[in-house]
Amino acid sequence: MKNRSLSLSPFRTMVRLSQALALAFALLVFTQTASAQVLPGYSVGTGANTSYLVLDFGFVGGNAYEFSYSYDGTATGEDLLLALDSDGSLVVDRQFFDFGGGPSIFVNGFSFDGFSEIPVFEGSQGESWSYWVSDTTPLVPSDWTSSSVGSTDRVLANGSYDGFTLNVSPFNGGGFSPTNDPPAVVPEPAALVLLGSGVLLGCVRRQRRD
Repeated sequence: MKNRSLSLSPFRTMVRLSQALALAFALLVFTQTASAQVLPGYSVGTGANTSYLVLDFGFVGGNAYEFSYSYDGTATGEDLLLALDSDGSLVVDRQFFDFGGGPSIFVNGFSFDGFSEIPVFEGSQGESWSYWVSDTTPLVPSDWTSSSVGSTDRVLANGSYDGFTLNVSPFNGGGFSPTNDPPAVVPEPAALVLLGSGVLLGCVRRQRRD
C-alpha cells in the first residue's frame, strides 16, 4: 500500500493542477464576458494628467474601446472628445448649441473601427447614447455614474473616465425610454493573474498536506 500511494502522488498532483488551471481559466472567461470586451483605442496629447474615454458598442454586438487623453492644467469632457476626434480615427458626430452661457457640445454619435452609430428613432424603438463618468478606474458597473452635466461642463481629473454607451430605447406610449445601461467596465489584468496564482497555490498546498 505504501508503494502504491507513492506511485499515485504525481498523478494526483497533475489532476489537481489541471483542475486549478481550468478553474482559473473559467474565472478569466467569466470576467471578460460579463460585459462587452474592452479593446485598446489610441492615445492623444501630452501632459502630466491623463483621462480616459470608454466607448461601448456592446448593446449592438460590438466591442468597447478605451482611449486616453493627456493634458496639462484643466480640461473638460469636450476637450477629451475633440482631441480624440482631431488626432485619430475616432469620429465624433456633434453639434454646438448656445443657450446663453456659451456654446455647448451635443454628441449625435460615434464612428470607429467599422462601427458608425448615430441614434435613430423609428417604429417601436430607437437608439440613444448615454453619458457616464467615473473619477477612478471603473472595475465594476457601480463605479460608473450617469453624468448630471454635459461634456462641456464636465471637468476632468487625472485618472478620470468618461463613458458613452449605446442603448436601445423602447417606445412606452408617451415617448422613448432609454435603457440607460452603464458602459463596460475596465478589466484589471494584474487582479486576474493574482486570482489564478492564488487558486494554483491553494491547490499545491492542499496536495502537500495530503
